[in-house]
Amino acid sequence: MSQTVIVVKNAEGDPDTKATILIKNKIDYTPKVSVIIPVYNTEKYLGECLDSVINQSLKEIEIICVDDGSTDNSLEILKEYAAKDNRITVLTQENLYAGVARNAGMMVASGEYYHFLDSDDWVKCNIYEQLLTNIFETDIVIFANDIYDDITKKIIGRTYLPNYSVDKKIKNIFNITNPNAWTKIFNSQLINKYKIYFQALQVVNDLAFTYICIALTNKIKLLNNSYVIYRTNQCSNLTANRGDKIECFARAIQFLYDSLCKHNIYNKYNQSFLDRVNSSFIYELSYCNDSYEVIKAKLKFIVNDKIYNFLSSLLRPKISIIICVYNGEDYIEQCLKSVIGQTIRDIEIICVNDGSCDSTLSILEKYSCIDNRITIINQTNQGLSISRNNAFLVAKGFYIQYIDADDYIDSFACEKIFTKAFRNKLDMLMIGGMNFDNNNNISCNDYYSFRYIPNDFKDIFNYKDCREFITKIAVSSCLTIYNRDFLVKNKILWVNKKICFEDNLFFIESLFKAKKISILRDKIYFRRVHDDSITQNLEKKFLDKIIIVELLSQMLPRITSDEFINIYMLFYVNILYANYKSFNAQYKKHYKEYLIRVITKIINTYKLQVSRELELFIKDNFGIYYQEINSARFDIKNFGFHNQIELIEEVDLILPISTNKSNGYNIIGNCNKIIFKNKGIGYLIIELFNIDNIEVIYNKVYLNGKNILKNPIKVNANSSVKIKQFLLKEEILFLNLDYYSGNGKFNIKIRNYRTATNRIELLEHSFKSTNPIWFTNQDGIGSVVIDNNLKTNFKIKIVGDGILMLKFLGIDKRLNDIRVPVYVLYNSIKINGTELLQNPLLSWHDDAYIYKISVKDKQIISVDIDRGHYLYDIKDICKIVPNITHADFYDFNLVIEELKFNIKKNYSYYWFLIIKLIKFIFRSKK
Repeated sequence: MSQTVIVVKNAEGDPDTKATILIKNKIDYTPKVSVIIPVYNTEKYLGECLDSVINQSLKEIEIICVDDGSTDNSLEILKEYAAKDNRITVLTQENLYAGVARNAGMMVASGEYYHFLDSDDWVKCNIYEQLLTNIFETDIVIFANDIYDDITKKIIGRTYLPNYSVDKKIKNIFNITNPNAWTKIFNSQLINKYKIYFQALQVVNDLAFTYICIALTNKIKLLNNSYVIYRTNQCSNLTANRGDKIECFARAIQFLYDSLCKHNIYNKYNQSFLDRVNSSFIYELSYCNDSYEVIKAKLKFIVNDKIYNFLSSLLRPKISIIICVYNGEDYIEQCLKSVIGQTIRDIEIICVNDGSCDSTLSILEKYSCIDNRITIINQTNQGLSISRNNAFLVAKGFYIQYIDADDYIDSFACEKIFTKAFRNKLDMLMIGGMNFDNNNNISCNDYYSFRYIPNDFKDIFNYKDCREFITKIAVSSCLTIYNRDFLVKNKILWVNKKICFEDNLFFIESLFKAKKISILRDKIYFRRVHDDSITQNLEKKFLDKIIIVELLSQMLPRITSDEFINIYMLFYVNILYANYKSFNAQYKKHYKEYLIRVITKIINTYKLQVSRELELFIKDNFGIYYQEINSARFDIKNFGFHNQIELIEEVDLILPISTNKSNGYNIIGNCNKIIFKNKGIGYLIIELFNIDNIEVIYNKVYLNGKNILKNPIKVNANSSVKIKQFLLKEEILFLNLDYYSGNGKFNIKIRNYRTATNRIELLEHSFKSTNPIWFTNQDGIGSVVIDNNLKTNFKIKIVGDGILMLKFLGIDKRLNDIRVPVYVLYNSIKINGTELLQNPLLSWHDDAYIYKISVKDKQIISVDIDRGHYLYDIKDICKIVPNITHADFYDFNLVIEELKFNIKKNYSYYWFLIIKLIKFIFRSKK
């Protein structure tokens, strides 16, 4: 058999090479398509590839196979197929890689169009016939492909193209498709006209070829049909073994740049070129094990300054490690040493000193002098969530890893994390962990070991795949790595509060928004367990957990379906109740009311089916009914162009008071609510006084929504009443006063009693007022006041001449979007001391009393409101209560007792008391 040696033309700058025509096809027609297949050691897949081409419905093709110096049985397979099909040409060459092999194929090709196919992939049976029907007056047809996993032997995905036609040259031309040559069919005249060849590179040899062709023609067509099956997760192709070949990428980009300049079209596609460089460079980095220093050195000798500077700007830290620390002098060094000693250098370490009072800051500064990758943020104490947000704002890494200051990581942790996360373009990567104590005893924990996830579970997944075990996934900020761009795009931040259990909101929002999640089962994170850990002090931090669950119930409807909302909320409600049951009596008393309020609302909002035990527990608290059913609402607006009002509540005197065991304030005024924070655990002492020898009647005193008076108290001249409450922790406290006095004022003293350092921090003294969007327009800014005290006094400062409107109504409560009439009985409404009402007025939300008055800028308007208990029929109470409080679980006996001031003493009421007595006697006999 005669053999012909041919000279192979390669891309400009690459030397000519030689190839040998081993077998020449025996066709006597001009083929419609020349299928060019470079072959290198693919004996395992080559037959499937060739069969798919030979059996095409379009027969007028030629098949050109170029053996690239294979050392396996590939060449013999080619000979066997050529003996059976006279359309096959076989060439051989030294191992010069796929780009040169394709050029060799073009040297002997005679088809109208070229298709370049890899020998480990295959095509669908009608690809060329269908492509030719869409190829009229077209130079390039671009199509989609399926992705086949060679391990699972399944199609695992497909690529998609933009949904627009490329009838004209578009500026983002290089971003409509990936640079691979095998999802395109090229007009041979275009290639021959401009003498376009592949580069002689081991990898990335098709990037410049593909984009030069695309840039030099207006005739491009996109088809979102899949015609090629691309094989992945096998060990024979170059992509699977591309290793550290960043030089190939650099040569390809520089050659593309030079070619665009040569044809005077670079300026036209400048931005598209940079976008393509960005995305392709990121892809190549996922396979490159070189440090950034080595990469820069390689780039410097290949690309021009413009490209070098651009590529250098893309070299963000691989991982931003964020460590927030408060008084961590005993542990922070171990943590820092584990981070500094990582096997990859291209990370940044952001340490937030959150107002530490020990030597933490000095230790951080010492290590920052040793390692310039460390950045220190020094701030006043703001809590973990806010600290993490502050660090995130300056983080630049591709991925974010949070590490607690008392923990440490394996030396290979970052390398393993980045390799898996970056290569798979993950949004989230969950990693394995171990616990250890202060004696370095390491223990395994099922919660951090993924034992609930089947071993054959898919490698990349989203939350929908996890339905069976989603609540078993470890909710930990430190055992999850996050894609920074994913967090930014989805606007995911830590809750902006100084609060514990913050991981739950952040993790769950990320989980439901992430499209690509995976796990790394390696146990590379070591979590310290000791008595000072935040999560180890649940009893003291339980209020935070309740608040987090409440916020979670508000967030979930925005990000997931009812099915997963119910799964999560039932799980968290049961967790809260289980935690609560484990507490001692002192803590149970402290948390009970707020816990019941929150879980009752969640249960009824999402119609959760809970245990009988939990249902009976919820029936045990009904203080919220009184506040809700006796609330009033006042809408206030100054009509005029952008007019406003300022609500003023008078506090005549605030004097600090101090003893050898307490500190606090003496307050004289007429406000309804005082907000303060205790500093130091001790006793809260509230003393009630008269004012200027005028009797003051304190009807109710609410502390965090609970009335701490057993009965109304009259405080006369020269007398006072002292109330003592134990404070379990430092927290914000809300004090609401329902009182009456002749001059509308009160006098109270509030102290935190235990040691000389115990004190309170006065935060605010006001009722609840808002400026809702619906009440704000060019006519002015309105305020809405909600108050559950029977006596309300406030002043309004006018901003701008106009018409002041005051609307007196009831609160807005709805059932199935229909308002429930919650009535308000106004006995007296005085404006600047003048009575507006001749008789008591009954109002509710849809039947408001409106008063208007002309006002001048800076004028002060005083408002004094005296309300009474509206008397409902007992049947009405039983209908209204569950609607206004979101409660299905209630005991009518306790409800009636709580609302006895609001119920008519009619026959229904007395029958209710008789039935209640009968039930009591019956239970006593049992």
